[in-house]
Amino acid sequence: FQGKIWQWVKTYTIIILIPYYLVLALYLSWQKSFEIDELLLYANLVSAKITVIFPFWFVQVLLQCLILTGIIFSVRPLRRAASKSPVTFSFSVLACLIAIRAIYPVFWDTGYLNNLVPLRFMAILWLGWCFYFAENIRQKLLLCAIGIGFAFLDTGLSTVTRWLMLGSVFLALVPRVPIPAITRNLFNDIGAATYYIFVFNGLIISVLAHTVRIESIPVVFAISLAGSMSIWWAMERLRLIARAQALLSVRS
Repeated sequence: FQGKIWQWVKTYTIIILIPYYLVLALYLSWQKSFEIDELLLYANLVSAKITVIFPFWFVQVLLQCLILTGIIFSVRPLRRAASKSPVTFSFSVLACLIAIRAIYPVFWDTGYLNNLVPLRFMAILWLGWCFYFAENIRQKLLLCAIGIGFAFLDTGLSTVTRWLMLGSVFLALVPRVPIPAITRNLFNDIGAATYYIFVFNGLIISVLAHTVRIESIPVVFAISLAGSMSIWWAMERLRLIARAQALLSVRS
């Protein structure tokens, strides 16, 4: 609301890109290739390159969505409108983004990109923004209905639709889930390590597939989860992300 968007985008970008470029370096070395679209984070806009080892279209889409959000809040009249009435502003932008999601396939068929483009995902991210600013149960139920309707618009009858519907219902009715105190630290750690689990589990699974060849899916899942958590734990203890942020901030 104060227009200090780009500093926030920069900080968040550093956090998500350090593991991304770490795995990308390993991936490109293994492939013996140089892929400029992956390095500059626009591969999702030119081709659908998704592999078990390097499934990072979501990092590229997320960064593109953050930049689009930054552009929205770089416009002073929009910032004033958001500050004056966050709920009205949020619902208005959501309506625009859903309309864009419905209309853009007419002008740009992204099927060959698996529809992994920011014009599709901006509405999903903004739906979460709207839930944050919803002031009463009526607004939350309206957002729940919008979320369910958008799920069918976005993915039709599919597993993804059910996840979007379930997410909307939980955000509206069960925003907090109590858990036993004895497991709280475990859940906190898994939540904090979610990104790293996604980043490194494919790499660990690929190594397992080419070495020990474990057939049991639960065992492979447990090993990849434990390995990813261990990498996150080591990076946290060594404060690698914080040090990289400090270094990049000083240089910039």
